[in-house]
Amino acid sequence: MLVIFSAFKGEAGLIIKLLNPVKKTYIGQAVLFDGFFKGKRILVCITGMGKKAAEEAARKVISLNKTGDIAAESIFLVAGICGASGRDLNISDIVFYESVTDHYFIDNTENDENDIKIKEQKKPEIYKNLSNGISIIKTKYNDKFVNASSVGGVVTKRKIKEVLSRKYKIDAFDMESFYIVKEAKKESIAVICVRSISDNLKYPVSELLVEFERGSKSKKIKTGLRIIFNPVHLKNVVLSIINIEKSLKSLNVFLANQLLPSLGYVKKRII
Repeated sequence: MLVIFSAFKGEAGLIIKLLNPVKKTYIGQAVLFDGFFKGKRILVCITGMGKKAAEEAARKVISLNKTGDIAAESIFLVAGICGASGRDLNISDIVFYESVTDHYFIDNTENDENDIKIKEQKKPEIYKNLSNGISIIKTKYNDKFVNASSVGGVVTKRKIKEVLSRKYKIDAFDMESFYIVKEAKKESIAVICVRSISDNLKYPVSELLVEFERGSKSKKIKTGLRIIFNPVHLKNVVLSIINIEKSLKSLNVFLANQLLPSLGYVKKRII
């Protein structure tokens, strides 16, 4: 059975719509959509954003596996949007992770490589050769594989992205993949990580957009006013939203029309 992990519903929205029948339940803070497509069962887990949410959701899904509530032979698919730090990746490009590293100590509060060096307490953990578990994916999408990282926050600063690329040889980054992969590997579960690029060196995500999304009600009002009354800020926020929407559409279409058929879930285009 295929188990899809996404941080928020928009990252797997099309797949959820295609499930019929579908049952919605909760496990901790995560939301599960358990349903069938073309007679085959698919479980979609909306984890929430960040390390803690991803770890908790993966552990709870694995516990369901152990109790027999889901099929013992499962494939975990981590699907979502991500930032790019290298490889000349463009907005809405689809990438698969060949490796994923834990860079939780990088959270966008750093200003340069020295700040990162101070915060790095030990050599980061890494999982390599993720494509080995699903050979058909590597064969079909070989040119789309990148080295990736999971960080501790939304990285908006170009200098930090450049350090990820230069120092750690990282092409793309998100906030959840490593922690789901880690839990899956403990149980020898095959795992695929596929992402769509939502920001890169040329088009970084707006810091004010991040501030607005994560702020309290009063903070949202203040940030909103800063955005509305500054043409440059407004332009950057609008562009970030457009790029995120592009990447979400690209991801959902790819999942439905290409990746699921590759895994034997669909025989024809469904969009």
